[in-house]
Amino acid sequence: MPHRAAPVARPGKLEDRVKILIDCGAYTGDSLPVLIDRHGPFERIICFEANPGLRLLPPPDLRIPVELHQVAVWTAAGEQRLFFGEHAEGSSLLANKTSGNLSPARSALVPTIDFAAWLEQHTGPGDRLTIKMDIEGAEFAVLPRLARHPVRRRIARLWVEWHHNRLHPAWRYRLQRRLLELRYLLAGHPIGNWRRKTMGLAR
Repeated sequence: MPHRAAPVARPGKLEDRVKILIDCGAYTGDSLPVLIDRHGPFERIICFEANPGLRLLPPPDLRIPVELHQVAVWTAAGEQRLFFGEHAEGSSLLANKTSGNLSPARSALVPTIDFAAWLEQHTGPGDRLTIKMDIEGAEFAVLPRLARHPVRRRIARLWVEWHHNRLHPAWRYRLQRRLLELRYLLAGHPIGNWRRKTMGLAR
């Protein structure tokens, strides 16, 4: 079973400088080796995965525990309906996602967090965050909220897998993507384009 961490503030003084990896939409944790190889080592690794049917399998040689939060990354704390596709591992908070054959008949209420507020509460002002975000379309809600929040200054690197071409209408989400990329670039936090296939990952 994966290590589950309660949402509590990390130990130590807030002024301590800690390198933290945050994997939003962690799936089985298969992105962790790539992220650690590129940007590690890290002193904390935090994974968010809302799909209760997925099991986190951290790299066997990892020397620190992985904090797993089985919640959906969103803009508010509460509950949202998570829609599942034909295959149990595919899911999204957005009913207008056009891939995966999502269905209200295959859905469940899952807990959500206000991601920006969570970061403010559970990381310190001096921390440097590497964030990977693959949240099946929810990035178009989460990223604007994060851009407005002062906690964005803690971001060292931001990787996003975009899903504009899997949402309806695609042209609107494509425009939103470009505007978000420009907004983050001007703020000094350019968004890297995370793509599982080009990273050598399945699915």
